[in-house]
Amino acid sequence: MTELIYHVYLKSFQDSNNDGIGDLNGLYDRLPLIAELGITAIWLSPIFQSPGIDNGYDVSDYYTIAPEYGTLADLKRVITRAKQFDIAIYLDLVINHTSNRHPWFEAALADQHSQYRDYYIWQAATPTQPPTNWASFFGGSTWQYDASSQQAYFHLFAPEMPDLNWENPAVINDLAAVAAYWLNHGVAGFRLDAISHLAKDQRFLSVPTAKQTPVLAECYYANLPRNFEHLAAFKAAIAARTKQPFVLLGEAASAQPADVPRYFETIDCLITFGHFQTKTRGDSGVAQQLQQLDLPAFKRQLLAYQQQADSGQMALYLSNHDHPRAVSRFGDGSTDAAIALLCMQLFLNGWLLLYQGEELALTNAIHPQLKDYATDPSLPSFLQDTAELSVVEQLFVVQQRSKDAARGAMNWDEQPFQGFSTVAPWNNLLSPGTPYLAQRASTTSALAHYKQLLQLRQRYSQQLAQATTQFNAIADEQLFELIRETTDERLIIRVNLSNTPLVVTPSADTTTLFNNGFDPSNQQLAPFGVLILKEEL
Repeated sequence: MTELIYHVYLKSFQDSNNDGIGDLNGLYDRLPLIAELGITAIWLSPIFQSPGIDNGYDVSDYYTIAPEYGTLADLKRVITRAKQFDIAIYLDLVINHTSNRHPWFEAALADQHSQYRDYYIWQAATPTQPPTNWASFFGGSTWQYDASSQQAYFHLFAPEMPDLNWENPAVINDLAAVAAYWLNHGVAGFRLDAISHLAKDQRFLSVPTAKQTPVLAECYYANLPRNFEHLAAFKAAIAARTKQPFVLLGEAASAQPADVPRYFETIDCLITFGHFQTKTRGDSGVAQQLQQLDLPAFKRQLLAYQQQADSGQMALYLSNHDHPRAVSRFGDGSTDAAIALLCMQLFLNGWLLLYQGEELALTNAIHPQLKDYATDPSLPSFLQDTAELSVVEQLFVVQQRSKDAARGAMNWDEQPFQGFSTVAPWNNLLSPGTPYLAQRASTTSALAHYKQLLQLRQRYSQQLAQATTQFNAIADEQLFELIRETTDERLIIRVNLSNTPLVVTPSADTTTLFNNGFDPSNQQLAPFGVLILKEEL
């Protein structure tokens, strides 16, 4: 219940050598500031050597830190300083696939008889007939044809990111050796990327469909029973190679509540996308292309995950590097909306993940022109979805939906480039909002409220670990009302997730723990207002 993990997208966090790219020494310099939040761990987005096809999720060398981020010595400095603040460091470890420029794949591609050929997934194919009609998450087929062998290799993501063959024990052993290496250098654990896809249905059957284009086929490559066997083997192989304790966070984007207990056989904390229950903002035009929370469905799904999480911890989050900022996506961009969204997660069981800048209520970073989004692999699908809109409308939709929206340079101060660097950031994106240092000096800022609320969560952590969980008014589309109850007391969290006031009626025997926007004179909770109450039983 008490873990508070701060997610650092290093490339956009703090640049120490003025090349426009955030780095480990920049993180070292900013550690004292973010430690004030009371965080217990930092999750670092990928820092290994990579061609950068997918911002580091295409690893070409698991044992080398990308030079733009620093060196092993720099990482050790970060680990040592973090320990002074009782902060653990978790690395992002990509184990579903490698870069096509990893030596394993280069050897596999060059020689069908190489020991590394079976490190990847190959099937017979022709230039026009892939082995299956499965679709890649990045568009097109999951299969890339190799003329020299008349076979195709499998890639769930980009063609430059071939999937590893987890049916080969050597793959598991080599990845476990990677994990042990970093644990022995002081890392405390890993965020494991895309772990729901390690196992693929070995029958390689096409999806029955009349469509002539590839189709998503998660029934054949997501959350399969064999997946959990692979994860157990991987964890055992790590433990056999190091005496260091370790924590495993696992990203299983499509994992449903029924899958949760199986993941907790191996994983300490599960990161899913399943709680993002959304609906369109309207039936046509721009509104049809933008999402908002479907609050009743969101509450039902949160409860379903909570009910399955007896043996592990669910990740509690609404923002990360893969999604636009929640305060823009699900709120109105205000400090009040940022506070409201935090409070919808704050008192649930699980480990809270804060994405850099979330504590400042930073909003979406945007490019001024469509061509600036050329490196976003989702741009073609965005343009296809919005083909009937004007160019101006298309740009607005892409600005609000692109992953780039959450990857603007961190906003530290009023200096040029917001204190991130003395030069423009790598992606020419700055994060809009009030800078960190200005908020730190204010008692009414988003940062001040975040610190207060995180301390409140910590204060009640032991009670909440034993408390029952209930949502009142689940069907209500404005009100989020969470009840956490022990034998001695009840916490009531009320959030108005709308832009209109809401009448709520506290009972007379409650104590107010936090009030942002509740007026007792008319019992109205303001738009994106929060009221947290305690009742003795």
